[in-house]
Amino acid sequence: MNTDTYNNVHSILTAPDVVDRLERERDNPLFSFINTYMAGCEHVNYHHEGDVWVHTKLVISNIIADKHDYLDVAAALLHDIGKKDALAKNNGKNMAGHEILGLPLAKVVLDSFDFSKPEQDVVLWMIENHTKANDLPKAKHKYSCWTVVSHPWFHRAVRLAVADSNGTIGADGKPVMNYMEAIAANPVTDYCMTHPMPGHLVSWNDMMSYPGVDKITDTNKLYELYELCHKIQINGGGNNKKDSLLRVAFRCMKDKGAI
Repeated sequence: MNTDTYNNVHSILTAPDVVDRLERERDNPLFSFINTYMAGCEHVNYHHEGDVWVHTKLVISNIIADKHDYLDVAAALLHDIGKKDALAKNNGKNMAGHEILGLPLAKVVLDSFDFSKPEQDVVLWMIENHTKANDLPKAKHKYSCWTVVSHPWFHRAVRLAVADSNGTIGADGKPVMNYMEAIAANPVTDYCMTHPMPGHLVSWNDMMSYPGVDKITDTNKLYELYELCHKIQINGGGNNKKDSLLRVAFRCMKDKGAI
């Protein structure tokens, strides 16, 4: 570990004038990702506040105005680092998928910051899930909603989502959404936030006993099938029969060529 690098980054991310500090560090090789991936990368949707860097600075300012720590600030700094690559991948039409494309880029940055694996795990989870958290006000299905709200770092995701929505400015010059009001107005999200996520009706042993599953040798596919049973259970309108859940999940996996 390079203690000097880590301490320098930590001092910047915890500074009360962190946005100004980052602006001054843009030509520092350690922060070159700002010019490479954010500055000059223009939005193609409802962001009227400016390019990705302008938006990112607003998000950082918003997050430090709330209860936070340096990991929240790091996530705010890096949450949209994948937008430039997403724009290129989507032929300039939109930035969909930027949270996934941003993960390897953010990992490189966090490595250069000399962040530990536990620190990186938090920041990368926030980046990977920030669009899911942003979409909770319009969630229609309980499973995807519960997978976010039941996570132990959900409070961090909310913190980033509030800062993100307040830093996304519409044509009228105002934030496009009051995140907490929108969350409360959605009955699906409100229910998931006030009720525990049901456990798996289909156990791992149940699944492994189902005809044909023994031929699946990829552990990732087995886990995907296991979670699909859970997803169908929760979103399937009260389906509580193990055989039915397994049959539907197995057929879905086969139909899409996953097994």
